[in-house]
Amino acid sequence: MRGNLGLNERRLRYFYETVSRGSLRAAADFLDVEPSVVSRQIQQLEIELACKLLERRGRGVVPTESAALVLDHCRERRASEETLLARLAELKGLQRGEIRIVAGEGFLEELGTVLRGEFCQKYPNINVTLEQVSGHEVVRMVSDDEAHIGIAYCAPQDSTIRVLKTRKQPVCLIAWPGHPLALHTGPLSLRDVLPYQVALMSESFGLRKLVGAAEFAEKIEFVPILTTNSLAMLKNHVQARLGVTFMSARAVANEVAAGELVALPVGNAIFKSAEIQLIVRADRIFSAALQRLHRVLQELSFFRNE
Repeated sequence: MRGNLGLNERRLRYFYETVSRGSLRAAADFLDVEPSVVSRQIQQLEIELACKLLERRGRGVVPTESAALVLDHCRERRASEETLLARLAELKGLQRGEIRIVAGEGFLEELGTVLRGEFCQKYPNINVTLEQVSGHEVVRMVSDDEAHIGIAYCAPQDSTIRVLKTRKQPVCLIAWPGHPLALHTGPLSLRDVLPYQVALMSESFGLRKLVGAAEFAEKIEFVPILTTNSLAMLKNHVQARLGVTFMSARAVANEVAAGELVALPVGNAIFKSAEIQLIVRADRIFSAALQRLHRVLQELSFFRNE
């Protein structure tokens, strides 16, 4: 490695975009340069660091173990610069910047109401981006510094994540009034559900992975007649009396209040452990605006006690 301090910013940028986009061609298209230019810059970075960073795999590339360390450095550097600029703007009274929030389905309506209200009025020059993704994507995007804040249900554990607020939200069986299981007294067992048609979330969602963990623990398996990435689709499916599903009682609160659906408790320890989490990256330094937003989001209804 060379003796002088500092890494070439351009080489780090080309490396970061190549890893993020999975290929030299995709990075070159994004950066509007020739692939050969990206390749040369990464080769120079490898010489600079005296280690191999990328390995070709088909038409794409995969990062080496050394590359993972460099990628972390790139993310930390970007986050640090972003925070510095935000804090300088705060000192000048400008309060400018960007805040990216990612959340699972079912959280966006209340989030939008809160953001349009108190927060955006206090920080009118901050651009707030709100995106709906799966629970696993919430964790990945916060961990990779693609988002500042995440709200997820049944999210996987990750050592790079810090949980600011959590609340238990057990998974229930969702059925329609008059369904045979709705007449059951006391908590249901998963085996009680086996004889009936079931609809489930897609494999990439935390809710589906939690159902899978419960199936494994009880040595059973549901064969869904419908698999979807939409909670709304699942609710419509149950309302049409085509099958039952699993989700939190909060997710169907309006339908239950209207007498269209029922949320039935399930006596399974894994289902009872499900929770909603407000998460950030563990090592991130926060601007005053972000700290304020953390406090606002912790007062959302899904984090308050009944």
